[in-house]
Parts: sequence; structure tokens; C-alpha cells
Amino acid sequence: MASPYLGGYRAPKEVESNYSKYDTVVPPTMNWYIFTQYVLLLLLTGFFLFQVNDLDLVAKVGVSVLII
Repeated sequence: MASPYLGGYRAPKEVESNYSKYDTVVPPTMNWYIFTQYVLLLLLTGFFLFQVNDLDLVAKVGVSVLII
């Protein structure tokens, strides 16, 4: 049986003024790589969705695998 007292309210601790949760540093080349991959995938997906009725089964599976 559960205890009738479950701990009640506990106020959060004060956060220090100089506290930083994280500071992610990403090189510009990595940003460009990710952006390029995103654009290529977006173009491939758009092509696939607009041409899906004209593609045969092998092409549909192939492009689907590339997208995934």
C-alpha cells in the first residue's frame, strides 16, 4: 500500500548566474555538410513524391531506401 505522504512540494534550487547548460561548438564545415545533405534529401524526396505514380516498383524501393 502506498504511503499517504508522497513528499510534498520541494522548491527548485537557485541557478548560479554563470551556469551554462552546454556550449556546443560546431565547425563551419560540419554546418555546410549538414545543410548540403538536407537540401539534397529534400530535393530527392520532392522528386520522389511528384513522380511516384510514374516509377516502377524497383525505382520506388530504390529511392525509398535512399531517402530513409
